[in-house]
Amino acid sequence: TSVLQIFAGIGLLIYGIIIMGEALQAIAGDRLRKLIGSLTSTPFKGLLVGTAVTSILQSSSATTVMVVSFVDAGFMTLTQAVGVILGANIGTTVTAQLIAFKINDLASICAIVGAALCILSRKKRNKQIGVGLVGFGLLFIGMEMMQEPLAFLKSRPDLITVFGDHLALAFLSGLLITLLVQSSSATVGLT
Repeated sequence: TSVLQIFAGIGLLIYGIIIMGEALQAIAGDRLRKLIGSLTSTPFKGLLVGTAVTSILQSSSATTVMVVSFVDAGFMTLTQAVGVILGANIGTTVTAQLIAFKINDLASICAIVGAALCILSRKKRNKQIGVGLVGFGLLFIGMEMMQEPLAFLKSRPDLITVFGDHLALAFLSGLLITLLVQSSSATVGLT
């Protein structure tokens, strides 16, 4: 059942990231697209925008897909896109920082408030905000679900130190996990 609990936690974490990102994209909509296009005049500005957008959306994939569509539509140049994509990869690390703050209690409150907004609100925007809050809550509830089954690793540091001795093995493990779950945020959280 421990393995099942780990996979359930990963599933909640990924689902939380997905619905939170989709809700934020729906809320921001065209304003987000215009903002990215106008604020990426230099690669450094693009890096900052990519970091900020990915920190909010919690998905570098969503940011990258938007950027590719902007380049394809002619809204951005390749130079602008490179800065934003690099920033998107930096923005992914915000998940790890949020996990470090240990905001599990806040996550449950966000999920409850978000569910209430989804159920009780009649305005589409408020419902989207509710979905975003539920996604944020699920992200950390999923993390919390994985903590107990993975606690045995604290008593078995030899399992973790294997990666310190073999950087290629650590790299490949991170690559494989990210390919399987399709979320670098989930991989960072699991680590």
